[in-house]
Amino acid sequence: MKLVILVIAFFAIVVGLVLAFPDYLLNPGPLMQGHAHIEKNCLSCHRPFRGALAMQCTSCHKPEEIGIKNVKGMALLRKDSKISFHRGLPANSCIGCHTDHKGRDSTRAVRAFKHEGISFDLRANCNSCHDVQKPKDKLHDYATRSCGECHSTRAWKPASFDHKSLASGTNCLDCHKGDVPRDRLHSSAGANCSTCHGTSGWKPASFDHKTVASAQRCLDCHKGDVPRDRLHSSAGANCSTCHGTSGWKPASFDHKSLASGTNCIDCHKGDVPRDRLHSSAGANCSTCHGTSGWKPASFDHKTVASAQRCIDCHKGEVPKDRLHSSAGANCSTCHGTMAWKPASFDHDRYFRLDRDHRASCSTCHNDSSDFKKYTCYGCHEHTASNIASEHREEGIRNYQNCMRCHKSGSDED
Repeated sequence: MKLVILVIAFFAIVVGLVLAFPDYLLNPGPLMQGHAHIEKNCLSCHRPFRGALAMQCTSCHKPEEIGIKNVKGMALLRKDSKISFHRGLPANSCIGCHTDHKGRDSTRAVRAFKHEGISFDLRANCNSCHDVQKPKDKLHDYATRSCGECHSTRAWKPASFDHKSLASGTNCLDCHKGDVPRDRLHSSAGANCSTCHGTSGWKPASFDHKTVASAQRCLDCHKGDVPRDRLHSSAGANCSTCHGTSGWKPASFDHKSLASGTNCIDCHKGDVPRDRLHSSAGANCSTCHGTSGWKPASFDHKTVASAQRCIDCHKGEVPKDRLHSSAGANCSTCHGTMAWKPASFDHDRYFRLDRDHRASCSTCHNDSSDFKKYTCYGCHEHTASNIASEHREEGIRNYQNCMRCHKSGSDED
C-alpha cells in the first residue's frame, strides 16, 4: 500500500511542477514575437494531456476579424486576401497550418498547406488567395481558366501546359521570348521554334540539315562538339566525311585516306584486347581485321607454332557435351582452320564402316543424346539372352561392349 501511495505522490509532484513551471520543464523553444507575452503561460494554448487546441487560438484570433482587425480589436489599414481565405476554411482548424516555438523572428509559422481542407469555392478559384501572385506576362494574360490547369498545389513549378489549346497563329516567341539562345545557330533561325523543337520539352530537338547552305561548315554550329583526340586533330572541318546528320554515331571512316605508314594502334589504342591471343600479335591489326569492322576477322593458322594446341586460344569455345568430352585438345582432327563448321569425323578411328556395316547412324546409335552408346543387337542374329549365355561360358562379363573384342566387326574377331 505504501508503494502505491509513493507512486501517486511522485506523479502528483511531477504534474504540479509541470503546471507551475512549464516554461522550464516542457518549453520546446521560444515563441514568435507576437506570442512572447504568453510564453510562461502554456495553458493559454495547451491543455494537459491534450496538446494545443485550435479553440484556444480563436479565443484571441477571431476568425471573422482575421485580415480586418488585430487581436487588440484595432482596425487594419490594409485588408488583404486573408479575409476570404480564412473564411473558406473549416472552423477551429488553425493548428492544421500554424505552429510555433520556432523563435522570436518567426513571423509566419506556417506548415505545409493542405488544399484538401479548403471549401469548394476557394478550390475552384485560385485567385481568391493567390491574386497577388498572378504573373503579369503575356502568357498569363490569355489564361482564363483555373491555375490548376497548369500548376499543382505542391508548388508553382514545374508546371505543365497544353500547347494544343493555343490559337493556330500563336508564335512561340510570344511566350518564350527569354528562352531564345543567343548562339550563332539560332541567330538565323526563324520565330517558329517547332521546326526543330517539340512542345514536351526543348530537348531532344531535330534539325533539318538540308536547310543549311552547302558552303556552311559543320564547325560553324558544332564548334564545341569537336573531339580533341589524335584521330580528329588531322581531320578537316567537313565532319560529313565520316558522320551523318542524324547523329554522330554510327560513323564511317575511309581508311584509304590514311598515309601508308599509319599504324592501326595510333588511333585504336584503347581497342586492343588484352587476351592471350592478341598478346603476341603485332601492331598491324589488318593482318586479321578489315577496315569495315572488327568482325568478322580472319586468322592465318599457319603462323601458329605446330606444338600449340587449339584450346590455347579457343579455350572458351570448347563444347561441354559428351561427344567432345573424350576428344583431345587437337581440334583439327575434325575441324578446319577456316571455321568450326562444317566438321568431319573419321569413324574408322573407332570402328570401320565397311561391307555390311555401311548403315545409317541411328541403326547402331539409337540414343541421339549420347553417341557413345551403341548396339549390335539390331542387325546380328544373336538375341541378348543368347549372347549373354555364350559369353558367360567363356567367362566374359562385359559382353555389352562388343567393340572391345570385335574391333573390325569381321567374323574372325
